Amino acid sequence: LLVGLISSLWINNHKLGMIVGIALFFSIVIAGLIGSLIPYIMDKMGKDPTLATGVLALTITDIVGISIYLSVATYFIHYLNL
Repeated sequence: LLVGLISSLWINNHKLGMIVGIALFFSIVIAGLIGSLIPYIMDKMGKDPTLATGVLALTITDIVGISIYLSVATYFIHYLNL
């Protein structure tokens, strides 16, 4: 919410600030889910969760985070008057 508010005030476009805030919120929630589920899944598969989690969680979190940001921006682009 804070980043959305700051970007609203900085760019003087409240709709763009809402888009940034929504995208970051969902990215952080999904990153938390991924970061907690991957070690659990690795443990259930019999693999060492500490070795596989770092690379795997970072890669999946980056891909999903960028996808969320672009999806939210694409969905709300018609609301922006740029």
